[in-house]
Order: sequence, then structure tokens, then C-alpha cells
Amino acid sequence: MAFPFKLDNAKLYFDVQGGVVSSGENQIEGTASDWNTVQNFVAVRNGDTQFILGSNEIPLFQLGGIRTGQFQRRKTFDKPHVYSWVMNNYWTTNFRAYQEGEFQWRYYLTSTDDTSNSMATRFGWGSRVPIYARAMSGGKENRHPVDYSAFGIENVNLLMTSCTPSKEEGYLLLNIRETDGEKTELTIKNIHGVLFDFQVVNVIGEPLSGFITSHTFTPFENKFIKVRLR
Repeated sequence: MAFPFKLDNAKLYFDVQGGVVSSGENQIEGTASDWNTVQNFVAVRNGDTQFILGSNEIPLFQLGGIRTGQFQRRKTFDKPHVYSWVMNNYWTTNFRAYQEGEFQWRYYLTSTDDTSNSMATRFGWGSRVPIYARAMSGGKENRHPVDYSAFGIENVNLLMTSCTPSKEEGYLLLNIRETDGEKTELTIKNIHGVLFDFQVVNVIGEPLSGFITSHTFTPFENKFIKVRLR
């Protein structure tokens, strides 16, 4: 499936586990240049506009053009075209070249004048991760709906990639990363705007700081945060 975007002076970006790759720029030389496995989105972007595209079922994309077999050590491209491989039998292995049966897939696609990583990340994650529903009571006596937010992070360029119970009772372990390459202050608040206490910890929850209410993330930094629930 071809998406031949037309955008002057455009660059290609794609989301992987742990960050955003600018195709051919911050991509490690010698890594895959023919195909890329995309986590949440592909973005075609210049200084004014970006197109954001992704699929939950078929994560394999070829960026810039059909260049199968070129094996570029440093990836280059002439046009900001995106090709989605629904099926692929080009692998140099013993997979058979055909498959029977039906297959369904979907794309999510948008355009915006917000050219930030955080915009592409929010759209990609929000489209790929399903909305989970739960039953709530009918409302309060004043007929206003019941709502509740356990906690919130104000800055949109701080992305929470996971939230799991800590091994210590009464705590949550969050994995947070900065997406836009900007020095950013992290604060965590409840629905009433009250600050949560939290610790910076390592990947197995061992403390790297005392309990604080604010912490600075450097550009593109990824950290684990342990939040004390109230």
C-alpha cells in the first residue's frame, strides 16, 4: 500500500521501542534501510506540516521508495513516500511465498501543523492502544457525571510508556521519556492539583533519589519513577 506524500523539504521519522528515529540521520549506520518495523507511527514532516500514519496489524514499512536489495549503509531517499508492506515474501529464508485465507488490517492517518514529536507520539499511541472501558455509576445527586483521574503529567512532551504496580505496596512504577528534545520539568498531580511525592529509581525499582515533587528531564531522557499513592 503506497502513501506518496507530497511535502517539500520533508524528512521521514518513525517510532521504535524507546524513541523516534529520523530516517537516515540518527539511524545507526548499517541498520535496516530497506524495511523498518514501526512501533506506533511514521511521520512525514517539514517545518510547517506533518502527516502521521500507522497501523496496529502491519508494522512493516519501507520509507522513501522501493529500494529492495540496495542495502544502503547510510540510508538516503529522494521523496517522502511511505510504503506499507501488508505481506512480504522477500526475506532470504525458507518462508513460503504464499498464504491462504482472509486478512484484515487498518490504518490511522492524520495531518497537522503541529510538527513536534509529542504530537506524532500522542496520535500514534492514542490510535494504536485501544480505549479500555469500565462500568461507572449513573452520577452524583446533582446529576453531574462521576469522573476520576488517579494522576496526571502536565507537560505533553513527557510520555508515560508504562505503569505497573511496584514490588512495594502502595507505589506505582512509571517509565517516562522526553520526546521533543527539550529540557523539561516533571511534576505529577492528582485531580485536585496536589503534587505527588515520587522517587527516581532504576529499572528494578532501586532508589536513585529521595522523595521529591519535581525533577528535570534532559532532552530525550528516559527514566523510571516510583510514585507514592495516596
